[in-house]
Amino acid sequence: MEYVTDFTESCEWRCWKLDLGITDSVDVIKRNGTIYIHENIDIDHWKEFQEKLEDLQKTVVVLTEGLPAEWVTNKKIKMVKTHKYLRRYLREIDNIVQYYKFNHFNMQTSDLQYEFFLMYGTYNFYREQDMAELEYRGVMNNSLYSRPTVGDKVGKRIDDDSHTDAEKLKQRRQPAFNFKNVLQQSQKCHCSIAFEVDGLSDRFCGLITEKSFWPVLAQVPSLWAMSPNKVKQLKEWNFMPADRPAKNIREFCEQLMWLRSEFKNKDKAQKWLDSQGKIINHNLETFIQLPSRINEDLSARIKEIGL
Repeated sequence: MEYVTDFTESCEWRCWKLDLGITDSVDVIKRNGTIYIHENIDIDHWKEFQEKLEDLQKTVVVLTEGLPAEWVTNKKIKMVKTHKYLRRYLREIDNIVQYYKFNHFNMQTSDLQYEFFLMYGTYNFYREQDMAELEYRGVMNNSLYSRPTVGDKVGKRIDDDSHTDAEKLKQRRQPAFNFKNVLQQSQKCHCSIAFEVDGLSDRFCGLITEKSFWPVLAQVPSLWAMSPNKVKQLKEWNFMPADRPAKNIREFCEQLMWLRSEFKNKDKAQKWLDSQGKIINHNLETFIQLPSRINEDLSARIKEIGL
């Protein structure tokens, strides 16, 4: 697979999330005509940025990870969704996916040890709020999940504890190890949770990470715990969740509680798992075509704006 040229390498970039604001981004784009805004974008930061560009006399280009098109109201701004983070992930696992035998079919409740599988990742303010609520409600009590240490709250791992922290860090930087480890661990559970950056907060853009796709590759049901813009992006690519995406943490807790009650009854649990088969197969087929889909969309957009 040949990937579209990464125009972000030739642009000055800013990370509003890390900088806690738009800093000198207005000066950069007025000077250069382009800017790459890295990471998740807060809608209030975007509004501030646009307002300060109302006097633009020329067309400028803003490269983003996944900014919703409807956020762009200034006609002088041409926005490109590069999905740079995701494309890097797809490149890293491309050879693995090509030769991997996807044969995890006919899930049986008798083979499953846990209810839910969830990978948190590094600390994130909004994601931590959601995680704390899930733990407080007890919905993760019989689940396999990770979370960082926050204050007095001790972190959790899904790794094999026989390895040292240095070995685990080295392993996590190896795509092949991550691929094998995450798939094996998630296949021990009835359902995976795609717990995206910034959790269920509705403030952020549609940046998608690998967390949305590990369940697809593991061929297990997947619930989406993410912002509405991320849900919209996945649906535009034709992916489907195991159940209707929750709009807030209360809805999500109630969704998990209902599923927990189903999983306690082997017959009901098996019926639910069987009902997920078509969705799981559909999502895997969709994922295999995703690199081409992103390339085509990006190429078309680049041609449209004349980059």
